[in-house]
Amino acid sequence: MTVARFSSEIENSFSFQILHRLSLQLMNLAEHVARNYLRQSYIKRRFLAEVQQLISQSETAFVEGRISLNAATYVLQQEFNYLKKSSDDLFAQRVQQWIIIEAEKEAETAHNGWKTLVIKQIGFVGGGTQIIAGYGACAGTLGLGCAAFGGTLIAHGTNNMYENGYYLLYRKEKVGYVKQVYQIVAKEAGFTEKQGENAFAVVDLGLSVNGLLTKVNKPEAWRLFRYMNQDKIYAFKKMTPSELTIEISSDSATIAGLEKE
Repeated sequence: MTVARFSSEIENSFSFQILHRLSLQLMNLAEHVARNYLRQSYIKRRFLAEVQQLISQSETAFVEGRISLNAATYVLQQEFNYLKKSSDDLFAQRVQQWIIIEAEKEAETAHNGWKTLVIKQIGFVGGGTQIIAGYGACAGTLGLGCAAFGGTLIAHGTNNMYENGYYLLYRKEKVGYVKQVYQIVAKEAGFTEKQGENAFAVVDLGLSVNGLLTKVNKPEAWRLFRYMNQDKIYAFKKMTPSELTIEISSDSATIAGLEKE
């Protein structure tokens, strides 16, 4: 039996029909969330192309006999569940996009008096993303990884959520509990509080990168959120200063700022 004939028989098999139905369900869901949550055509196309690529890779790998039906359906079902949960969380307002915009000073003649607006931070859960990653690390290692990685990540995530939430509510800085510990340890060791904050920032960044790159939490879990952030940034870049001002004042996302230098 030739490889071509074998592949043809697989494509016509009942097993492939099961996989293909799941592929259609996933693509229909992707198109639905793209219509509801992505405004820019360019970003929509990229999002849908990424999902379609995942589908094509899974179907091709199954047809060529490189993975089993269970493995192929698991990949697609997992992606379906991720998108469905993201969509449900957005609809129920369990997560919300927030943006911090900073207004930088410009010479009066440069932009006719307009200041340069810089997106300082954009996201959906801020430190909460780290909390999710931390719990995932604990669960994935049956608790063994919590002391070395997961538990620390949960603590940092809680600190970031506290600081970001306080800033968004009261428009002023607040030092989180975990960062205060770094400051105290630094002072006892003969360093300044600022050096303690810097140490916290370095550890925090390292944990974030670790959480996003390890297999405990795959990037696909935040695919929709990632593209919604890109969608917002892409839209802002296309706007004139006056259009951007209107967008900021009426946007459904939580926008903190404009900060004045």
